[in-house]
Amino acid sequence: MSEVIVWKVLWSSNGYRGWDDRVYREFFLGGRAGGLGFKFFAEYGFGFEWWNFYEGFSDDFYFGYAPPVHAMRPRKFRSGGLVFFISRSAIGNWYVVGVYGDCVISDEPFDVGLNLWDTVDEKYKGHILDVTRRELMSSNPFYLRASKKCSTVMPIPFGIDLQQDLGVKPLRQAFFTYIDLDRAESFLYKLIGRVDSLSDVGDYWCSVDDCLRRLRFLLEEVIPRLRRGQVRPTGLTVEHPHVVKVVEYPQERVVEIPESLVEKSDCS
Repeated sequence: MSEVIVWKVLWSSNGYRGWDDRVYREFFLGGRAGGLGFKFFAEYGFGFEWWNFYEGFSDDFYFGYAPPVHAMRPRKFRSGGLVFFISRSAIGNWYVVGVYGDCVISDEPFDVGLNLWDTVDEKYKGHILDVTRRELMSSNPFYLRASKKCSTVMPIPFGIDLQQDLGVKPLRQAFFTYIDLDRAESFLYKLIGRVDSLSDVGDYWCSVDDCLRRLRFLLEEVIPRLRRGQVRPTGLTVEHPHVVKVVEYPQERVVEIPESLVEKSDCS
């Protein structure tokens, strides 16, 4: 079992807070849909991971997605662990964009209680194509849930070197890879230093102070708990403004990502 995943997601320009009209217009409507490297985006013009840090689903939790979790689960991931989200810009550079702590991956999607089309600002709806609108109205692939207390988007995307910062090889066609707790702890120290170096005022995706508080909680509370082997119990009650639901989280997944889609790090 592994407590930490590094997971590749579609690029966002607004901090994964919901619908990203800038990326939609520039790449999908602009005829550059293939430039971001995701087949789903090339077909529909968005990614469900754009809602990974959307504040409107719940006061206590983020509900998220990362490809291809709707079809296959990372079998070795231990519930209650960490997920570092990384993304590649159109020019090919890698960035860390956020982290989930105390994360669980369900076998069934969480009912977030909202139609994603209804989360899109009215001023954007007029130029959204039918193929996009239909998918927004019909799909709900949010299989990830994480505590807001120890989960955060980065204030800005931080450029990273996959090998030096995370100890992983180039992902190529892989969607994610596992890393160990030592590497995750070292990376959290680096992130705290980079966030702490930002000025108090800027055009940020989130509050610098909030981000620091949540990263430190990960470092001081979640990492030690994972080292002690303490995991969250199954049968967690999921509560948010629209629905209360009980979900079971088995420790072993029955479906495994094919080896061709997963690359293990040198340190895992």
